[in-house]
Amino acid sequence: MKDSFRKLVTLSGVMGSGLLGLLPGESFAQGDLVRGQEVPLTECAGWIMENSTAPAIESNAVYWFVQGLPAYPPGGHFRFRTGFPRARYMSWQNHDFLGFSTALLADIDIVPDRGENPFLPNTPYVPESAYTVDLLDVPPEARPPKPPRPANILYGGYRYDGGTTEYNSVAYRVYLPDPGTDSLGGIPQPDFYFVVDDPAKTSLEGIHGMCEKMRKIQDAEKQALIAVAQTTESLATRQDRPLSNIAKEEIGQRVIDGPSAAGGIPSPSASDFNSDLARYRVVTPRPNGQGVYYNAQTGYLQVFLSASRGEVTVMRFRAPSFPDTQGLQGIADDISGNEQLRYWSLCMHDATAGLPTTGCLYDAQTAQDGDGYVTVAFSNPESRPANATNWLPVASGPIPALILRHMQPNPAFTEALLYYAGTNNDPAAITAHMGEYFPLVTTCTKAEFERDRCGLAPQGTR
Repeated sequence: MKDSFRKLVTLSGVMGSGLLGLLPGESFAQGDLVRGQEVPLTECAGWIMENSTAPAIESNAVYWFVQGLPAYPPGGHFRFRTGFPRARYMSWQNHDFLGFSTALLADIDIVPDRGENPFLPNTPYVPESAYTVDLLDVPPEARPPKPPRPANILYGGYRYDGGTTEYNSVAYRVYLPDPGTDSLGGIPQPDFYFVVDDPAKTSLEGIHGMCEKMRKIQDAEKQALIAVAQTTESLATRQDRPLSNIAKEEIGQRVIDGPSAAGGIPSPSASDFNSDLARYRVVTPRPNGQGVYYNAQTGYLQVFLSASRGEVTVMRFRAPSFPDTQGLQGIADDISGNEQLRYWSLCMHDATAGLPTTGCLYDAQTAQDGDGYVTVAFSNPESRPANATNWLPVASGPIPALILRHMQPNPAFTEALLYYAGTNNDPAAITAHMGEYFPLVTTCTKAEFERDRCGLAPQGTR
């Protein structure tokens, strides 16, 4: 494994964790099944990815994937039990076998079994608060409206357009755990069960066989992601995966939580820029759920930088408001619900090598100018200006790509990327939509930045 392959995945079962391997759990107990019984699925409880260099990954998030869950499993359904993390954000999202989004259960919509939901406005964290999520395969037209939809249901079995899917792939995200906690925000990995709804249609032997098939799929998904992160080769050429030829053609290059809603990763060349310093591309969720493991609550702006840029590239934009739950800029905030975004970040990637992530800055890490704007510099390490408080190393490829994320926007924040409905690569339309929040790009030398930040206003303090 390459030295630069930083903690790509930690694969774990409910009872423990290990590196790059699915841990076997306790054997399935024997005996008769009864309605409502929860059968632990420790042996196929998925895998965790954190601090990854995988394509388009957000390095400040942790992902738990449970893939290969069959739609309409005989005699029951799947269930998750866990506690609320001490973190900025979390969500449950479902996908089809290719990773196209099919359903969302947002953190603010979860009803606790006990305690309080800390993601609701002005709700302090209560230790031992916990909840249950049930995965139910229900056609879109048969799902109750919201409200009064039943609480804590993650729907599956169908895409947004009503098309069926053979498998469900659940992704659980946790962003920015509080200081002093672990990567999952101070709680264990969620418990995973098969719930018996009709004992006559299932058995322990059948559940065990289903779990074994799921485990093999999860291991194949993990190995495929490792291959992509190391070689950036297309996952369509993978072997030993039960995909049809059409599915193999559709899957293309896989990204996690990144802007792939158009179905692939663009690879611009130097000739695409003409005289432009940067090229812009907005990616927002599609109504039919297309896009590979993107976050359905996030709008993305890709900014491709020209190979002809100067020694230092500079980006400046008004910073949306956010809850500083970690207290990096003072006293830790509870989520008020009045923030413009739950979270925003800016990550650097190499556009010519499948968008591996080379670094990220998130909202609370950035120092704001006195006027509420942020100024971020990008350069090689040896060219970092001494006064560049907000800085990321530029990707080593000829065309670096920045991804600006706007996550879980307030409906009143109409400039959010998630609400953009124009042509995805029209800079004038994107600028008009985002207004002051649009990231302007310029370039200069290290000496010019140290003198006057490339002609921008002097940096203040917040």
